[in-house]
Amino acid sequence: MSQFDKATHTYTKVGIYPITLTVTNDQMESNTIKTQIFVGEVGKPVALYQVSSQQTFDAANHILLPIGDCNGNDAYLVDRYQNMFIDASMSVNTKGQNSNLNTYFKPKNDKIITSSSMRYQFAEIGCNSIDLTVQDQAQTTQDKKTIYFKVRNALPKIGNITVNFPQYGNEAGIGFFNNQSADPSFETFEPLVVRLTADNTLDPDGYISYYTWYYYKADDPDRILDLKITPGNTNTVTFALSREAGEYVFGVKLTDNDDESIRSESVIGK
Repeated sequence: MSQFDKATHTYTKVGIYPITLTVTNDQMESNTIKTQIFVGEVGKPVALYQVSSQQTFDAANHILLPIGDCNGNDAYLVDRYQNMFIDASMSVNTKGQNSNLNTYFKPKNDKIITSSSMRYQFAEIGCNSIDLTVQDQAQTTQDKKTIYFKVRNALPKIGNITVNFPQYGNEAGIGFFNNQSADPSFETFEPLVVRLTADNTLDPDGYISYYTWYYYKADDPDRILDLKITPGNTNTVTFALSREAGEYVFGVKLTDNDDESIRSESVIGK
């Protein structure tokens, strides 16, 4: 690590090395950028690649860095069934030129893909890899790199929680009527009926098994006042609140078929 405006370093081994630059001003405000450099071997082509989460014109904003670990190897963290893209079009031949190259991708337990770039999804959780081979057509020499991926279970997703107040009893004293007021009167209704709906929920690599709904007072988050469970095909629930003034927080925990879960507070706040 260097704390100067210029730095020099000599790499002694072929490989891909991450570089981080952090700039800090007098107010201790900082900004950090990260990139990678590729060190090759004389007389051989150099397989260069970037891994990104989107194959678009602004892919630079979606470049991934290897921040995981697979059996001691630096690995890219990706979700199961997540689209990720590997671009090896910047590879160079033995003369350092971006031409006369054959490029091959070989995912673990899958067929060889002949292309300078590829899109792929992993179906298995855990350590996975893709072999990248770049061959110089003129010299018949090649460079091979193994790209490691740590594949995680994809957590469920939620867009929002919608709240409305379908109170029991209409003017005739039967059935429901739907009070859409954002601030219903506690003096009018006892108990107050609150209906919650989880909007835009999904599990990217499976399905939601069930919802766990709950609410608590904002000043006492550790004391759950009521809790209900609905199956994965029922994204709504109803609570009846007694006439007790206070600020209440409603939430839901989504649990998927892999027994992984996420709470709405961590995604959309309170």
